[in-house]
Amino acid sequence: MNPFDLPGPGFLVFYFFLSCLVLVLLRRLKIQSHVRSVATVKALAARVAQDPYLIARLRGGNNELIQVALVALLERGLLKAENNKLEAVAGAVEKARRPLDRAILGLYKKPGKGNIAFEDTIVLSEVRKVREQFLVGLDDQKMGRNPAAVGAIGFLWVVALAKIVIALGRGHHNVFLLFVMAILAAIAVKIVTIDDTEARVFREVRERFASLGNRSSSLRFNGQTGEFAFYAAVFGLTDLSPEMASFTKQLDIVPTKPKPAPDRSNSSSSCGSSSSCGSSSSCGSSCGGGCGGCS
Repeated sequence: MNPFDLPGPGFLVFYFFLSCLVLVLLRRLKIQSHVRSVATVKALAARVAQDPYLIARLRGGNNELIQVALVALLERGLLKAENNKLEAVAGAVEKARRPLDRAILGLYKKPGKGNIAFEDTIVLSEVRKVREQFLVGLDDQKMGRNPAAVGAIGFLWVVALAKIVIALGRGHHNVFLLFVMAILAAIAVKIVTIDDTEARVFREVRERFASLGNRSSSLRFNGQTGEFAFYAAVFGLTDLSPEMASFTKQLDIVPTKPKPAPDRSNSSSSCGSSSSCGSSSSCGSSCGGGCGGCS
């Protein structure tokens, strides 16, 4: 029987099971792809594990990378901490090899708090280049270039579109539900085939540094081994000894958080101050007549 001759409800059931079948096949393909790509993941992990900056970028993002760069420069003695501020030592910019390090050290030619690095445009520009370095050899595995996903979505949409055209040609216009199902099927395909290579690489890297994670409370700055930078890259600045935790906290080596929006749920709190109700316009617009003392 031709499925396109099925009545509306019958075809919806057919399309549902067809979509499920496609998703099951895609899942099996992904599992097989994982088995084949084990060697690739291990090779990427081996490369990333040699560089704390790549590890940090893989673990989180821009903020984590800048945080690790600050820690690494402190550990190497190119940055110094005085009066809860950071400052580049004399000649540090010339000694640094990484463009990101030079950008950070240039920023701290004058003493400043650790968190200003998270908003500096030059530093952020170099951070993006580190990201591009990691993605070398990885781009082709991204979801956007997954031929199986593209083919599955195209197939399901062609089937749905063909039925919609047939239905409209026969004078049936109740095709909205099929259209919605086609959209949901495409979303499901993207979820099933989403690329998780970076997550798999990071899990492999984290396993390589498991023993370092068990020594968090005993870590100290050691420019020769760079253990502190690697620990910060893999695990973040957590579970440190009280001494090291206090030190990093005082330097504000954390991104600046946006200020929370004022709580407007209580009108009396916003209308009780002279600043918000000091003029008739603010009383009329902001307080809405709720300030009895405004005039």
